[in-house]
Amino acid sequence: MTDSSKRPLYSLVTFGRNDDYNPDFLYRLQTMLNFNARALEKIGRLGDVEFVVVDWGSEVPLREALALEAPAA
Repeated sequence: MTDSSKRPLYSLVTFGRNDDYNPDFLYRLQTMLNFNARALEKIGRLGDVEFVVVDWGSEVPLREALALEAPAA
């Protein structure tokens, strides 16, 4: 049996590619992640939600290109 208290209650999955197809994509993605993480932290629910970002074959991986704040990282 697994400890369900350590699993997130909600998972948000998104994907993207760092290829300059839409120049503000990185800004929008990092803003969404940072904003939501700050809001969840503020209400004490950060540990209940996970954000899964799937990188769709970027030359420069999204994990290196995004400027995430501590709660979002």
